[in-house]
Amino acid sequence: MASNATTGYEWVVEDVPKTLKLEKLTYHDYPSDMTDGKVGQGGYSQLIGKVLKKGTYHFYMTYKQPWKGGQIDSRYEVQIRSTKNKSLHISMKKISLKNKD
Repeated sequence: MASNATTGYEWVVEDVPKTLKLEKLTYHDYPSDMTDGKVGQGGYSQLIGKVLKKGTYHFYMTYKQPWKGGQIDSRYEVQIRSTKNKSLHISMKKISLKNKD
């Protein structure tokens, strides 16, 4: 997912079912040849994990400032569907922030 660590925002994963094992969420800068080496350029975050049992699972990813009173930029519902032959289908649906707390 696109992200920029210099803004103070980061991806936060929430409500993960026990049948999913999320191992790490890491931030990567884009290579300098893609950004002309400018300070403050964005990058991307990568979520790595495993599905432990076939089925359809949902969790949430929120791009926000993680401190108390921090702003929320965007929120997604992530759906992972795993079949008997271990194929995966992953989809992300953006959730409206109009009624956020």
